Amino acid sequence: MSPQAHKPTSPQAHKPTSPQAHKPTSLAAYRNNNPGAVAVYPHEEHCSRQLQTKLNEIIDSSFHQADLKISCIAKQLYLSTRDLNRKCNRYFQLTPKAYLTDYRLNKAVKFIFEGKAIGNIALDAGFSTHSSFGRSFKRHFGCSPSQYTEKYMRKYAQTPDSAKNE
Repeated sequence: MSPQAHKPTSPQAHKPTSPQAHKPTSLAAYRNNNPGAVAVYPHEEHCSRQLQTKLNEIIDSSFHQADLKISCIAKQLYLSTRDLNRKCNRYFQLTPKAYLTDYRLNKAVKFIFEGKAIGNIALDAGFSTHSSFGRSFKRHFGCSPSQYTEKYMRKYAQTPDSAKNE
């Protein structure tokens, strides 16, 4: 057989029929077409989950330390600070510092649900000062920690049994 026999007869023969049939040539091209996309290929999704698991393990063991540095986290992951920054931006669309702050804020909310005093939560969650905790909390949740606690108490203090008695 000649090589000519294997060529398609029409130019339409190899064009993809749907957008899903054609994978973009680069991550940037994929993200430009799909804003908010996290991973392009299955191995990247696996890498992002693996990084998130390791990152959470490291942060969970030391998030309460106010002086926790991103460079220390990167060293524990055997990455340079720059590589950690790139990977966090690529997989989570967050800087490592923003990821750490989000982690701490989620811990703070957990502490609120456990009924801890707000004054203690700031330090327990790893914030160096009460004011930095308050600013970060308000920026993230749109209200102060005490307002959040008040909303939580009002919303969950009324159980279905107490609502029937009224």
